[in-house]
Amino acid sequence: NARLQVEHPITEWVTRLDLVREQIRIAAGERLGWSQDEVRGQGHACECRVYAEDPARGFFPSPGKVLAWNAPSGPGVRVDAGVELHTEVSVYYDPLIAKVSTWGPDREQARRRMAAALRQCVVLGPITNVAFLLDLIEHPAFVAAETHTGFLAEHFPQWQPQDKTHVLEAALAVALSQSHRGRAETSTVQSSSPTPWHRLGGWRIGV
Repeated sequence: NARLQVEHPITEWVTRLDLVREQIRIAAGERLGWSQDEVRGQGHACECRVYAEDPARGFFPSPGKVLAWNAPSGPGVRVDAGVELHTEVSVYYDPLIAKVSTWGPDREQARRRMAAALRQCVVLGPITNVAFLLDLIEHPAFVAAETHTGFLAEHFPQWQPQDKTHVLEAALAVALSQSHRGRAETSTVQSSSPTPWHRLGGWRIGV
């Protein structure tokens, strides 16, 4: 398979190999920088795809403009985002907003980091599956690694969002932060705009 899988951050986390870099090197006619025998797995990794879709309505697409976007961060957290502020999520393409992946020395640490990352993840505008992913990551059966192909049908047959307090609080924090940043940038632009006196340079009147 000549293309990278959507889950390639998992491979990069546990092997510490840059697959994109290796693809470019091969395309340039170079050889792989390592052999199969040199590939070693370290720790555990987890990936969640943040989509503009509504899990409460059968994962129906939820297009729209991204009015606020806060990407999670922290130790062992990686975000491959396809949007930024004011990006229009279209109905014509895959509504993938970002891939959030985490790494830990064991599965539980990777899972805990993912739960924390999802709590930081805020998207205003399109409906997303973040709350659903958080419920899934924290479900007792998932915590116990009791997963199978019928996991969603068994545990989430008719999922509905529960408490949205933390989402609203995080969204408000992001909105306030962006508002303050916008005012600061406007102030900087205004203060740096040249006045008539600045345009005079070193020329002085009455001397």
